[in-house]
Amino acid sequence: MTETQDQHDRRWREDAYLTAENWPEAIPYIGPRTKYGVYPWGKVGHDQYGIDNYSWSHPDAASIGYEYLGDVCPLCGIPLKSSEYVITKWGDRGELLEVSPSNDPVPSYHPHCYDERQEQLQQRQLQAEFNI
Repeated sequence: MTETQDQHDRRWREDAYLTAENWPEAIPYIGPRTKYGVYPWGKVGHDQYGIDNYSWSHPDAASIGYEYLGDVCPLCGIPLKSSEYVITKWGDRGELLEVSPSNDPVPSYHPHCYDERQEQLQQRQLQAEFNI
């Protein structure tokens, strides 16, 4: 008997979330969470413009390794290391723990994701301004 695609996907997700390169595909979009499975993606509540695809934190992102605290790039969905160079929602630049301390975290992006987000934001603002 052959395994269905759904069974294969579910089995792959059992531990795929433990590797950052497997994100965001390793996290299901819908719930509920299974007893020992990963948490599904939460709603995006930090982005009033509707540009970001993912919540900026995920409880299972901290399970990848000691350098991961649960922060996720909201545009691409890949977990951020605590020592990684990022840009916050407000444009602050530096290592994640410097610009988004663990006691007061803020949405932070990979530099290329931040640039892409800014382009999309400018396009939406122009569209709104000129009613395109």
